[in-house]
Amino acid sequence: MTRKKDKSQKGTENQNKEIELKSIRASDISATTELIKKYGIDPVKTPGIVSYNAYRKIIGYGLRYANEDMPSKEWREVYGILIGSVEENKEILIKDAIPMIVGDRAGVKYENKQYVDMAQIDDMIYERAIQDKKNDFIIGWWHTHPGFGFFYSPVDCMTQLGYQIPNPFALGIIFDHTKFLSKDFYLGVAGLR
Repeated sequence: MTRKKDKSQKGTENQNKEIELKSIRASDISATTELIKKYGIDPVKTPGIVSYNAYRKIIGYGLRYANEDMPSKEWREVYGILIGSVEENKEILIKDAIPMIVGDRAGVKYENKQYVDMAQIDDMIYERAIQDKKNDFIIGWWHTHPGFGFFYSPVDCMTQLGYQIPNPFALGIIFDHTKFLSKDFYLGVAGLR
């Protein structure tokens, strides 16, 4: 009798999970529809264009802390922010990449100092954008995955949501120097949203 109860409980749990998944899919579709109405395009499908300057900084800082001349146990992740603009809701222009913190082998821990630094950088970008009559702001973030490949960890997903909830066009970039010559990824960089 206990087995039947366990099976029926599992069946109910599976049905509840299925209903929950359908609900999530429906809300995703609804949210996407609202974004398309608001912006005229699905922000997630908006192409991101990385300037040479931003790319050079991501690669430079990434290679400073993880490269083939170092033992892999000494490799470190690097985290930074992306500065750019959304042009006519048609493309994301990434103009600069600012490194914020160097972590350990498999992670970066953002602390109070980085939040203060980021707020100061944000103010500076805002003032410069007004002065230069540009639309630049913190458009996203970048970090390295030295030897780990291109994926968002659960922490990365939360970080991306932190950028994407207030700005649906937010972009996250991952650099892995071990994929630099990969046929599947362009110059070791993948943009994820």
